[in-house]
Amino acid sequence: MEPEGVVNALSRIHRAVKEGGFLLDLHPTKPFATVEAGGVGLGALDEREFMELVAETEAGLDESVQSGLFTLEEAVRLDVLERFDSADELVRKVDDDWFGVSVPKLVARAVRAGGAPFDIRERVVLQRFRVL
Repeated sequence: MEPEGVVNALSRIHRAVKEGGFLLDLHPTKPFATVEAGGVGLGALDEREFMELVAETEAGLDESVQSGLFTLEEAVRLDVLERFDSADELVRKVDDDWFGVSVPKLVARAVRAGGAPFDIRERVVLQRFRVL
């Protein structure tokens, strides 16, 4: 979504939420998501294309804050784990269903050589904004 689309969506949210209400934002952030098996890192996913979209979205959110629609009250970074029971399930799910994300060949090879279950560890930021 282009930043203008984000700003438009946030403007509509601003009109829908009464003054003093809250907007919660949860989105991925760097570092890139990594694949693990048994707590051992197997490598990072290729999220370059997806992170471009995240950067555009963050720019739109920043613009909405600068224009006085919202004020940031708190931000927390968390790791989220998604578990997969097989190597094929992980590779297929990421490559087919995750927009702008892929499993690099070396990581796919390490996953297929590893033992299940597999976790994808993704860093996210949870932000609370007050509506002005």
